[in-house]
Amino acid sequence: MPPFFIGEWRYRSQGRGLEALRLLVAYAFEGLNLHRVEALVLADNTIANRLFKKAGLTHEGVRRSVIWKKGKWVDLEVWGLLAQDWYPRHES
Repeated sequence: MPPFFIGEWRYRSQGRGLEALRLLVAYAFEGLNLHRVEALVLADNTIANRLFKKAGLTHEGVRRSVIWKKGKWVDLEVWGLLAQDWYPRHES
């Protein structure tokens, strides 16, 4: 599950999720000094997968048939970002 959820449709598609994700990634690298951030997203969650791509995470692969959802197995998309790849884009 993404680290945030915008529940009301009228507030979606306004860039708030992308802004929240970028702030979270910045805090992970700058505030917590992490080396890597990673997201596992259900393959059928096209909105979240598009969001992680737009935020600059790299699609690293697929974990096949990991989650049992509504009577069928669903894949997980693996997204990741290293601090060394993030910093050149965000240094002033």
